[in-house]
Amino acid sequence: FRLAMTPFPGFVFGLVGLTYYAEVFESPDASVVEVVLFHCIIGLLLVSYLQCLLLDPGTVPKRWHDAVVRSDATNRERYKICRKCNMYKPPRSHFDSITQRLVLNMDHFCPWVCNCVGFYNRKFFILFLFYVVL
Repeated sequence: FRLAMTPFPGFVFGLVGLTYYAEVFESPDASVVEVVLFHCIIGLLLVSYLQCLLLDPGTVPKRWHDAVVRSDATNRERYKICRKCNMYKPPRSHFDSITQRLVLNMDHFCPWVCNCVGFYNRKFFILFLFYVVL
C-alpha cells in the first residue's frame, strides 16, 4: 500500500532502466568482461533495493515488552516508555510517525525506499548505496 503512494520506486527503477539501456544497447565497444560485471552490479543493486523496500525494518517484539513488564522495578527503570504506543523502548528504538510503529534500532525513514531503515534492512540499504556509487 505504501509503495503505491510514492513515485520514488518508479523513479529508481526508471533510472536503472535508462542506465541499463545506455550501457547494454548504446555502447557497442564494451568488452564481455565489462558487460558481465555491469550485469552483476545491476543485479545486486536491484536485489538490495527490493530488500530495502520489502523487508520489515524490525519492530519491538510484544514478548520483549511483556518480559520487561514482568521483571523487577530496577530493570524497568532502565528503559523508557514510548509516549505514542505506551510500550517499553529498547535502546536506539524510535517511534516512526509515518509507519505508526516502534522501530527497532531505527536509523531514519527514507522516502527513496518508502520504508524505515532499521535493524533488519540496514545492511541492504548500505549495500544499495554502495552499488549506486559503483
